[in-house]
Amino acid sequence: MNQEDLANRGLADGDQIEFCGLLGDEESHSIGGLTAVAYDIPSGSIAGYFPEMNPVMSLSRFDPQSAHPHIRGYPLR
Repeated sequence: MNQEDLANRGLADGDQIEFCGLLGDEESHSIGGLTAVAYDIPSGSIAGYFPEMNPVMSLSRFDPQSAHPHIRGYPLR
């Protein structure tokens, strides 16, 4: 996460965090037990290793032509 985003949420590099998906089209999706890492990334963005982020992906968000799931632009808290 962006360093300022961490600080604005009362978090620091190395803190344990949880992400919750906010799509509202299915059951709540969340990932716990993650470690916050301050990184040079735009404010308001997060990054994660793809397999670890799968639980917040929505099965209803995919490209209709390729059937490939959307993997960017997910609202989280």
